[in-house]
Amino acid sequence: MAIGLACLSIGMATSSHSFAADDADTNAMGSYGTAANNQSYTTNMGRIFNGNDTVPAQATTQEAVAAASLPNQSVINTSRQYQDVIDGSTMFGAQLFRGAFSTTSGSTFNDSYTINPGDNVQVRMWGAYQYAATSTVDPQGNIFLPNVGPLRVAGVQNGNLQNVVKNAVSRIYRSNVGVYASLEEAQPVKVFVTGFVNQPGYYGGLAADSVLSYLDRAGGVDPERGSYIDIQIRRNGSLMQQVNLYDFLLAGQLEPFAFRDGDVITVAPQKKTFSVSGEVQNEYTFEFNVPDLTIGDVMTVANPEADATNVSITRSAGRAQTSEYYSLAEAMGVPVYNGDQMVVTSDRYAGTIAVQVKGAHEGNGAVILPYGARLKDVVAQLHPIPLANL
Repeated sequence: MAIGLACLSIGMATSSHSFAADDADTNAMGSYGTAANNQSYTTNMGRIFNGNDTVPAQATTQEAVAAASLPNQSVINTSRQYQDVIDGSTMFGAQLFRGAFSTTSGSTFNDSYTINPGDNVQVRMWGAYQYAATSTVDPQGNIFLPNVGPLRVAGVQNGNLQNVVKNAVSRIYRSNVGVYASLEEAQPVKVFVTGFVNQPGYYGGLAADSVLSYLDRAGGVDPERGSYIDIQIRRNGSLMQQVNLYDFLLAGQLEPFAFRDGDVITVAPQKKTFSVSGEVQNEYTFEFNVPDLTIGDVMTVANPEADATNVSITRSAGRAQTSEYYSLAEAMGVPVYNGDQMVVTSDRYAGTIAVQVKGAHEGNGAVILPYGARLKDVVAQLHPIPLANL
């Protein structure tokens, strides 16, 4: 029940009164999640800088590792300045593409990064046999080590690289040879971005750059025609991963992917949409592609304000446009169709008011009265002190 507030002041010689009203109620809704993406490739990488190329013959393991150590927080900045897209669209998802993802490419390699052909691997040996060189992983996925021969490292995770190289060397040099291996620099790639994006093209980056980075470099998804829930990554014509950006926006889910030269990112045409406005925190046009969407699903995304009570729906049926009106409790199971426009409202009335009492009065500091009460109703409940002047 809504409670208003008024104030009545009682003085020794004069009196005054005032009334005011206000409303309050709660109607909290939940959070929204979506399905996870299809296929994942775990990867995250960055730029690593060279150390000295020589290691003393009697160097300790710590000294050799320090010589090959790389900055922990090195970051690659793309040299090309990409155009920021200034977009006033109300489409949910358009806020992603304003240049924030386009200008920075990955941070330092992590342990889960998978080594690919074209990556550079730095190998150092010291002790009874000395060797220091940087090898590029060849198209067969191998690097070549003296007296060891070709060693396959493509497909090996960065965290396992040291053990793979050390085990191969120890089969030849069983003692007195220390080994240290690390990735030296990231693999640059160029990826096609096409479909319903603002600037289709052929964009450079790193293998571990996210799909968001390449989409942002292409100006982002076209909010009037493109889909935020159906983005495909293809390699040689085969579908490698399907991306739903609402998974990222609403649930923080974005599966990593290791890009290669010539991969194609395609943004599909926009699916069905609905819009929601009024007493909600997320006033947007949303895209969907499920057959059984309900207003209950919409409310979990839109997140109604605390005082929201009702929703009106405007929809098209052939050449006619119809309107429907429900309380939020009644509307949870109502289906939502392509093009529906929903407005959430707060339809409330004042049930009672609270009148504050101040001054020469020894009773309660507030009097609760029905909405529309008069001053005489307040006076009847007062307990003035003897010196009060009413």
